[in-house]
Amino acid sequence: MILFIDTETTGLFREGVPLDAAIQPWPVEMAGLLTRQDGQTVSAFHAVIKPDGWVVPEKTRRINGISHDYAMAYGLPLADVMVVVEVFAESADLVVAYNMTFDGGIVEAACARRKLKSPLEGKRLACASRMALEHFGGYRRKQSEVYEKLFGKPLEDAHSAWADCRACRDIYIELAPKFT
Repeated sequence: MILFIDTETTGLFREGVPLDAAIQPWPVEMAGLLTRQDGQTVSAFHAVIKPDGWVVPEKTRRINGISHDYAMAYGLPLADVMVVVEVFAESADLVVAYNMTFDGGIVEAACARRKLKSPLEGKRLACASRMALEHFGGYRRKQSEVYEKLFGKPLEDAHSAWADCRACRDIYIELAPKFT
């Protein structure tokens, strides 16, 4: 099975900086789709993360619509969400994100901060953005742009982990046969 993941965060992931460093962003929202090889959904999760010692900045709300107050009222504890990610990952042969460096880094940083084992450890990972880069000829495109180019319609609710996760699945399933 394939696990598609997406995260929305308090900022940009910083490669080369320790995962548990204070300047690494926090996840604000996570979504996952566990699918068969053909992309048919077997199970799914979507969660807003409850801040615990950190703040969801206003700039984040402007991007993904999740305010600090909303996350405090309706969010789930990060450790609980990571348990769900781990359970989903255990069932997957492959984990795919649109930008695996970013989303994978966010998952790894969340685990490092909470002293949890990463659910990505030892997993085969794939990056739909890199597939799109090769498919469209060496120009890195936003996920919404790739989605519209492939499917002829705009990606609705872009920058929502739930919508972006489903879009990642659609893009991967569309492009994967061209890379096998």
